Amino acid sequence: MKIRISLVSYLNAAPLGWAFLHGPFRDRFNVIPSVPAACADQLASGEADIGLIPSIEYQLIPELRIIPGISIASFGEIRSLLLIKPKERQKMDSVALDSTSRTTVALAKLLLQVKLGIHPEYVEAYRYRFRNYVGS
Repeated sequence: MKIRISLVSYLNAAPLGWAFLHGPFRDRFNVIPSVPAACADQLASGEADIGLIPSIEYQLIPELRIIPGISIASFGEIRSLLLIKPKERQKMDSVALDSTSRTTVALAKLLLQVKLGIHPEYVEAYRYRFRNYVGS
């Protein structure tokens, strides 16, 4: 029986994804193409045995174990959060959130609420859609 792995097709995951798709043990894995939020859902529901999930999800899914030495991380600046508002507007009534990465959503809310002290309405602007995994 193959190990089911939910894996994102983003560039930062390409080295890890390549190993599962083209490495010497590729026949041991069934890769499920996903976005980060879907990886977490698939892992939580049992549809996947392993998942490359948003870090915020680790505390939300019971009985998970981290595989040591494997992650997508940064020692420096990241650019997964982009907050844009028109210059002429002083107030932010609503914020569109990309639902594909729950860690980015959590970071945006923390930044707005804790750091800037504002509480806009949050609107989900993108629901994850699946595309064919490049290279599969």
